[in-house]
Amino acid sequence: MRSAATHKLLGVILLLCILPGMAIGQYYINFSSNLPDDDASFQTKDVLAVDIDNDGDLDIILANEFQNNVVLLNNGQGLFTRGNVGIPTEEEHDSEAIAIADFSMNGSQDLIFVSEDDFEHEYYWNNGGGSFTEPPLFLPYTTCRAALGKDFNGDNIPDLMLGNNGQNMMLINNGAGEFINETFDRIPFLDDLTQDLAMSDVDGDGDMDIFVANEDVNRLLINNGSNVYLDESSSRLPQGLNIDSRTVLFEDVDLDGDDDIYLCNVEFSAGKDAKNRLFLNDGQGYFNDVTEAYLPSYTDQTLDAAFTDFNFDGYPDIIVANVLGIPMFAYINNGNGKYTESTNLILGSMDPVEAFGIVAADFNGDGYEDLYVCNREGKDVLLIRDPSVLSNNNLKKLEANLYPNPVTDNFILEGEFSNQEWTFQLFDTNGKMIRTLEPNEVSNHRFEFNTPDDLANGVYFLNAKSTEEVGAFRLVVYK
Repeated sequence: MRSAATHKLLGVILLLCILPGMAIGQYYINFSSNLPDDDASFQTKDVLAVDIDNDGDLDIILANEFQNNVVLLNNGQGLFTRGNVGIPTEEEHDSEAIAIADFSMNGSQDLIFVSEDDFEHEYYWNNGGGSFTEPPLFLPYTTCRAALGKDFNGDNIPDLMLGNNGQNMMLINNGAGEFINETFDRIPFLDDLTQDLAMSDVDGDGDMDIFVANEDVNRLLINNGSNVYLDESSSRLPQGLNIDSRTVLFEDVDLDGDDDIYLCNVEFSAGKDAKNRLFLNDGQGYFNDVTEAYLPSYTDQTLDAAFTDFNFDGYPDIIVANVLGIPMFAYINNGNGKYTESTNLILGSMDPVEAFGIVAADFNGDGYEDLYVCNREGKDVLLIRDPSVLSNNNLKKLEANLYPNPVTDNFILEGEFSNQEWTFQLFDTNGKMIRTLEPNEVSNHRFEFNTPDDLANGVYFLNAKSTEEVGAFRLVVYK
């Protein structure tokens, strides 16, 4: 059933009281007091933001190393309480990563936590509303550090890929949340030490390809058009790099219409080059290493990173989560994918944090992306974007209304628009720009848009920008 909700003015929800002791950064306010004291600290190895209870806001899922895994439910304003009803709290495994998808095909997101040292993977079906049932299903025992829930065989049903110590595995969903091992029918036989998995259509042929981030040699598996993935790493990726990659991110950093690759690297073994790497896509899925020219000359020790647009200039910036005595760093995209270190500008006086993981998403519903940081040395950190600090070039905040919301076939952005050229960009909850939107009706007070036919139901953000003003609007698509 289609429905519409009353629109909200941009930024209303963030008019919260700043509590005593909150460190104020240049772009963010520290709202870590909105996190429970006993559940979000020290041992989190992976974090994902997802609407797990179907209430329209983004919750937090934490994979913890030899602690209970945790679901933090959001009240819609960035205040989190412990959820995970149905996840056995007595189970403590060496959880390393999370796969989230509607594996059971009931309209709610299910959870898989994968484990490294004790081989015990956990699988939970979401009953709706954020309560879970453990199905009587078998997941293979593997030493696993990465997991990805995506459609690998083209039937629009999410499958599961496990990134293992040794041969990775591809498990195909039968449509009922049960998995069939089709590893050797779909991916090559490779003895890897995999740390992360990600998908993108890197060669622009309409099907999805897979990047496998390893402790040694990274892999790019290209879909041959029949959902068989071939190792074309040697011809498509830069070679001769002695790197230990822990996370891979796809992002169009230069806004040329294809996804580029950002690699988070560490020196956990002697001789590895810990510098993060940036590979630019030539549009056909062949990548050039532009690290020296495009990234600052820092040697990070980075376990995770997130793209988000700090200054609303349309270019994706980077926040990196480091360890081994190195705090988080923030890098501003100066255009065309070239980055400058700007940590003090972005994080201001915030105490340094070593971090296992980080995610950028809008947790309080104001249309601006916030940050959740998995703190290696204490309680996790929640940074809510301060809407009064829009950018370093003094852009004014656009006051406008977006309606109807949720949207179906079309929607309207209405306000007092300056007589300037406007651009409209649509972002997902991970901060990735999906496309530029062109209004089909324009006046001094309103822009009307058609909802793209291929846009899946979910939460998005519309960024409206001119030379003088900028605004970000939360958009819920429900067709």
